[in-house]
Amino acid sequence: KLAKEIYQAVTVKVPLAPISLKLPRETKLDYGYRIQVAFDKLMSKDYGLVTGYKMAYASLASQEKWGIPEPVSGTFMTKQQVLSGGKVLLDTFMGFHIETEIVFTVKKKIDKLIKTIDQLMPYIQSVHVGLDVPDLRYDTSKGKLTPVDVVAMSCGTHTYVMGEGVEPDGIDYNKIQLTLKRNNNLVYEGKATNVLGDPRESLRLLSNRLFSEGRPLKSGQFVFTGSVAGAYKGKDPSKNVGFYVGEASGLPPVTLYVE
Repeated sequence: KLAKEIYQAVTVKVPLAPISLKLPRETKLDYGYRIQVAFDKLMSKDYGLVTGYKMAYASLASQEKWGIPEPVSGTFMTKQQVLSGGKVLLDTFMGFHIETEIVFTVKKKIDKLIKTIDQLMPYIQSVHVGLDVPDLRYDTSKGKLTPVDVVAMSCGTHTYVMGEGVEPDGIDYNKIQLTLKRNNNLVYEGKATNVLGDPRESLRLLSNRLFSEGRPLKSGQFVFTGSVAGAYKGKDPSKNVGFYVGEASGLPPVTLYVE
């Protein structure tokens, strides 16, 4: 029932009161993921197959703020992709925001628990700059959001854009600086190390959780590893339309028109 309510909010653009208001205060994230799985099944009828995932609350500071032990994840689907240089319409969002992230594409199914980043590297096909453009359709005037709300709505997955991939070896992940420009003005910046000290750690945690749930990451799927700073959102709609460029040190840029 809750998954259907979320699906209705997303597809009809009607804001939903946080579902956590209907749940016991001590409800665990696992319950949010159970709702997410049901919600994703409904969404896949409209948006196609699962193509990848996104991580949220990927900094230690955000995890401490929300009282969770690790990042949470949402699911991307085929029709949520916009090619670099393409466009998305602002009126398809209720709560537009945008961030530049490091993205990894998976080379082969990750069919075991990964203990270290070194063990993870053979499973990485390529590294990209990505734009995550999410939209959480909750009416926060009716109640405060919790991580369970965010997880249940698949972390607000809406639109994603990926730049050209490069080989994962030989990159100094400790020195990657990410930026986002709107109409050539810097609106967002941060270091890749803001994501758990290394964005590959975000991928490792997700791969282990999905493996433990019996739905391991597969060849060709990708993972947006999380925001390196607070997402950009204009104070009014006119500050959101424009031409966005996401960049990261040593990687091809990614672009998107918001109209």
